[in-house]
Parts: sequence; structure tokens; C-alpha cells
Amino acid sequence: MAQDDRQNVLGPYLRDLDRHPVMEREEEAECARRAAAGDQAARDKLVTSNLRFVISRAKRYANSRISLSDLIGEGNLGLLQAAQRFEPERGYRFITYAIFWIEQALRRARYESAPMLRLPVRKARLLRRIRDLELELAERGEVPTKAVIAERLQVPLAQVSELLLYPGEPAALDASLGANPDGTSDSMASIVADVHDEARPDLELETTALQDSLRRAMAKLSEREKQILTVRYGLDGKQPRSLE
Repeated sequence: MAQDDRQNVLGPYLRDLDRHPVMEREEEAECARRAAAGDQAARDKLVTSNLRFVISRAKRYANSRISLSDLIGEGNLGLLQAAQRFEPERGYRFITYAIFWIEQALRRARYESAPMLRLPVRKARLLRRIRDLELELAERGEVPTKAVIAERLQVPLAQVSELLLYPGEPAALDASLGANPDGTSDSMASIVADVHDEARPDLELETTALQDSLRRAMAKLSEREKQILTVRYGLDGKQPRSLE
């Protein structure tokens, strides 16, 4: 498909997302339970209400070799896979779990479109271990965060983050998306949220979901352990304190 055709298709698709708002936690939990029981309509709703998260992630992987529209399509396949595997009884928000499958689909698409670049043998082996562990955790229904991977593999968090970004290039988003019904024209940047926009609902939901997971984990600790971690890492919103 030509670039202009892709943009003409992508514009209405992005504008249509407003018809599928993000569900509240209780509604999502009920929808996820019905989807897990085989309700296809519930599974479709779970997917469509989270399509906007695919776009925000796909932006990070766009480059001159693969278009944003193609990346969104690949990310949507990852979202569908997450919906098929999600286990709502674990207590996670759906997007907390789905982000891994979206990211995996986007990384695969970017890797397959990239020119042949050779990583040093040691880094290539570590990257393979990281991705194997990601998949293992996700298939067990766990959320494979970078921090968990770094801890399990006993490697620096910064190294895990660096390797998971390989390869990729940023792209400008000033291309036209085609004409609106009123005759005006939007650019990609005017439709897709700014990654630096603190009011973005997708980032707010991701943060809330991660905070929920953290609270559940902290609930298993003693009061003294919770107090130490809270003060050390500033989990109460205050300045983190030193170990001393």
C-alpha cells in the first residue's frame, strides 16, 4: 500500500478511537472474566478499548523502514494475543499484562525490517536470555517488567533497558493524514498524543495499574518491611531517604 493510502486509512482509524473509551477497573474485570469464559463480544470489547495503547507504543518504534500504520497493525496482533492469554483472576489490569505482548510484536516487526547489524556475542546472548525470560514470565501470566528481568538475570537494569531498545530509529510525525469531513487536514502529531504530555490517559492507566500491583506485593510484607521500603524509595510521595 502506498504511503498516501496508508495515511488516508490511518487518519479515520485514529479519530475512531474516541468511540472506544478505556474501561473503568470494575467494568474491565467483568469484561475480562466473560472473555476468559469464551465470550467473543467481551474479548472484542477488551481489545478495542485498549487500541490507543498500541498507538502510543508504536510511535516509539517508527522509523524510515516501517510505517506507523504497519507498526500499529503488528501491535494490534500482540494485543489480540494478550486478550487470548489474559487471566483476570491474577488481579492485574489488562493493559499491564498486554504491554509485553504489544512490545514483543513491535520489536519483532522492527527487527525484521532492520538491516543486518551484528551485536557483540556477549550482548547478543544476553538479549536472547532477556527475551526468553520475558516470554516465560508472560506465559505464566506474570508481568515481565525490566526490573524483574534484571533481578532474575542478575544484570544491571540499565543494560536490560538498553538491549530491549535494539534496534530502532525515531521518526517525524508531520505527514498529513488526509482530509477531514470538514475539509481540514490533521497531521500525525495532532492526532497521536505527545509522549511528554503528563495528562495522557494511557500513561495514567499504566501507572495506576503498576501501583496496584505494587500495593498487592507490599501487602505481603511485615509492617516494618513496608515502612522501610516506603521511606527508602519514596513510595509515599516524599523524598527518598538514604539507607542510613
